[in-house]
Amino acid sequence: MEWIDPLRNMSLGVSHPAPESVASSELSSVFNNDEEWYDARNSLVDTLKHRYTPNGPEDDTFTVLRVFVMKLPKDGQLALMSEIYDLMDDPPKLRQLRNFLVGAILKPMKAAGGKGPKTPITPSPHAAARDEVLLSMTTIEPSSRKDQPRLKANCLQREGYRCALSRYIDMNMRHKVSASTAPTTKIRTHCACILPFALGNFDEEKAQGTENKAMIWWALYRYFPDLKGQIGPESINQCQNAITMWTALHEEFGCFNLALEPLGNDRYQVHWLICEGISIPPIITFTSNDPSVPLPDPKYLWCHFRVAEILEVSGIGQKITDTMDSEAWDPENIDPNGSTDIGSILSRKMLTGI
Repeated sequence: MEWIDPLRNMSLGVSHPAPESVASSELSSVFNNDEEWYDARNSLVDTLKHRYTPNGPEDDTFTVLRVFVMKLPKDGQLALMSEIYDLMDDPPKLRQLRNFLVGAILKPMKAAGGKGPKTPITPSPHAAARDEVLLSMTTIEPSSRKDQPRLKANCLQREGYRCALSRYIDMNMRHKVSASTAPTTKIRTHCACILPFALGNFDEEKAQGTENKAMIWWALYRYFPDLKGQIGPESINQCQNAITMWTALHEEFGCFNLALEPLGNDRYQVHWLICEGISIPPIITFTSNDPSVPLPDPKYLWCHFRVAEILEVSGIGQKITDTMDSEAWDPENIDPNGSTDIGSILSRKMLTGI
């Protein structure tokens, strides 16, 4: 079956409101210790809470910005805090900032990782970023599905032909596992990408799609700066970005209902973000059956884990899920009598109401 990019129809939305100066004037790391850092962050959130004027009861701008500030890695927090400080007295632009974060990070990650719809994203956060995105479009290269069979084979060998989380063996590879060490349960596995494959796949001949993917990666590098220079659309199919998983676990991981929090030394805390799922150990230790194949990179799993937390705590994840569920009831064909609400259908398909 031909693979269809779940993000192929993304359209640009409102731009990020921050002026060009913000791109190069992040908050200086002048904090002497963690206590000063936490105080400054809490002070910003408190100021935002009292000074931001919501645009109606459904306006979740403060909640979304607060969760991002609290959950992003420290360098990403600094970038976002500098933007919020600059826009503190401009509620419409703060709403634009909220829409950028949701449109450029949360919607694409959730839709690309799960079985989601085609979702719109916002363009560059500010004037300087727009130039950077256009420049990156001249060098950005996509990944190919053709690389994935080899990727899966390498990861299967690394994991000892087992699901890395449950340790159940792949039923198609049971003949490669010693009967004395293999669990009795046999399952089907997938090669699960930590940062979704769809973020690296696009048609180079379509300028819109290329620009959209460049925009997503610009946002990821800005708010998750440890990713820069380590992974991009052209290198999404790397063993450090892949884990052999039981198909049932892969679906939950791709939807950000399941996440792994790095603890150090290739150990990870298992988090079921939405509800308790399949029984697996609370602490996972990754080991390699083939030292030539590198283990999953904790930087990528940190990004996945933090996005999963932001989706849950902000409520955006549930909104996306509810919209996807509602879309399943939409008619496939337009009623000729004109009764079909095309606007609502398109809104659900593209997640424009979130």
